[in-house]
Amino acid sequence: MAMRLSDLLDSKERLLLDISHELRSPLTRIKVQLEFLHDEEVREALGADVAEMEAMVSAILEKARLRASATALKLETVEISELIRTVAEEFTERPPGIVCHALEAAEVRADREKMRMVMRNLMDNALKHTPDDGEAVTISTARKPDGIDIVVEDRGEGIPENALPQIFDPFFRADASRSRRTGGYGLGLSLCKAIIDAHKGRIEVASTPGRGTRVAVTLPLGEKKTGQGRSGRVALI
Repeated sequence: MAMRLSDLLDSKERLLLDISHELRSPLTRIKVQLEFLHDEEVREALGADVAEMEAMVSAILEKARLRASATALKLETVEISELIRTVAEEFTERPPGIVCHALEAAEVRADREKMRMVMRNLMDNALKHTPDDGEAVTISTARKPDGIDIVVEDRGEGIPENALPQIFDPFFRADASRSRRTGGYGLGLSLCKAIIDAHKGRIEVASTPGRGTRVAVTLPLGEKKTGQGRSGRVALI
């Protein structure tokens, strides 16, 4: 039974991967045709949908590459607090804002661009599931003997307890009746987990409906660093 289930899941992932490959060309053609639309509002709306589909396709293919090869990561020494600050600055116009605090200087061996992708996804999800007039999303880090913890926390709608086991499944929606904007986590968390797993780290989600969600990422530390980097508090609201 377990073998049959594993084969079924593998077949599903292969099908998803094949479809993703096939979608790339028609999506490119659609983008070209959109340039000839005279209605700017329609062009922008359709362009946003195409961009979202392209992001999904890229995420599926990226996840497959991570699972297929250990060389999918381009490892280098990354100062994680600086990376977090840089990504947070991308969201300065998004309410209710992001507050970075207690960012401890720590170097990790990581793929810089893929870690940017992880942090971007976590921040985007936290903002997306928090009311515009709610409390700001908070990001903090804490060094431990075996690694560094990165915590992204919001005071948003939260996730039902019975849905948490599926939170890393592709296209997961805690409530199928919700809109695409607020109901799902898309491929984001699924890809985040694949990236963190490839770094031999951990990612965990805790949530209480009506009170918010806490996502904790743990990465192994790189070589020890002499001196102290920047820490403290940066408000991006």
